[in-house]
Amino acid sequence: VNGTLTIQQAASTVALATSSNPAAQGKTETLTATVTGAGQPGGSVAFSAGSSVLCTAAVSSSGVATCSFVPTTSGNEVITAQYGGDTNHLTGSASLTLGVYDAAVTLQFASTQLTYPGATNVTACVTGATMATPTGTVQIVDGVASLTTLSLQGNGCAYWYISPGLAAGTHTFTAVYSGDGNNPAGTSAQTTVNVTPVPVTMGVSCWNGSSPYGSNYQCTVNVSSNAGTPQGGINYSLDGGAAVSVPLSGGSAGFTLTKPVAGSHTVVISYPPQTNYGAATQTQSFTMTAAPVNVSLTPSSWYASAGTSLTFAAAVTSWSAGPPAGVGSVSFYDGSTLLATIAVDSNGRAAYTTSSLTVGSHTITATYNGANYASGSGSATITVAQ
Repeated sequence: VNGTLTIQQAASTVALATSSNPAAQGKTETLTATVTGAGQPGGSVAFSAGSSVLCTAAVSSSGVATCSFVPTTSGNEVITAQYGGDTNHLTGSASLTLGVYDAAVTLQFASTQLTYPGATNVTACVTGATMATPTGTVQIVDGVASLTTLSLQGNGCAYWYISPGLAAGTHTFTAVYSGDGNNPAGTSAQTTVNVTPVPVTMGVSCWNGSSPYGSNYQCTVNVSSNAGTPQGGINYSLDGGAAVSVPLSGGSAGFTLTKPVAGSHTVVISYPPQTNYGAATQTQSFTMTAAPVNVSLTPSSWYASAGTSLTFAAAVTSWSAGPPAGVGSVSFYDGSTLLATIAVDSNGRAAYTTSSLTVGSHTITATYNGANYASGSGSATITVAQ
């Protein structure tokens, strides 16, 4: 049986590199394209800058093609390496942006490590191509944004103090010279300036640092900096729980922790880094003691005959937290003998009824125990007659 087998061209990958980036205007720059693919790609690579072809070079046995050229103008240039493919390989391409600077144009900063708002003295100078002193203007450019245009002074230099200040982050500056009748236009080499966020000072004032359960814990937070009032908000977290955000108003924020449970607590208050402002954190500790209680015990009768049904009603109150609403229980004792343990209701009350008390005097004690509340007792003495 006869058949047909079709072998398609393999894909190719192109990697493009330069001998230096940025490159100096008027200096030889070497471009290197490395072509890889199944087997060994052959053919040639065309190198271009924008729409202008720089040169065409054959791919070597190691898959490399090179091209040397001299940049004649400064600025950013898109360099492309276009592989034409061969019998067994498809075409491919790669591009990069080559920054070209004019060594005659220099840019200097008094400091390249600044704190927001970043400001420092800047000097841009142009070295003349002839005996004539350069004139014209120079732009100070941050990335692609022109910050100011300055006129060259009699010494071929322009001076500027950055205003307004730079935002926090990394800035890449160039000086772009306009040129004049005797000197060509040009762009300086890049200068990187780092601006760090301004430090933030946090002041925290809290109250009810040691108080009984039922009290609220409250804090006021003030943040400030040497660069004005920080923006955004603060976060606070109680005992490692989820963070809660509170917006700042005029550099201040406040929050209230409602009735924290009894025990020792830690609240972490933080100002997260926000744009131009650095981070700040403080930790506050406070203690909530058990709420003091008062237990009152009232019998349905103080004097009764044996076999009479008697009810002992206990009421639990607290000046700091109010009655324990359904929290805890009351144990009723006849002397040291436990009669019953009854859960308190939503009003902090519990009642015990019995008709089994023996003839004689009985001191009934009601003892309360519950979470977040201290223990407390109340007693009543009754007489059971024959």
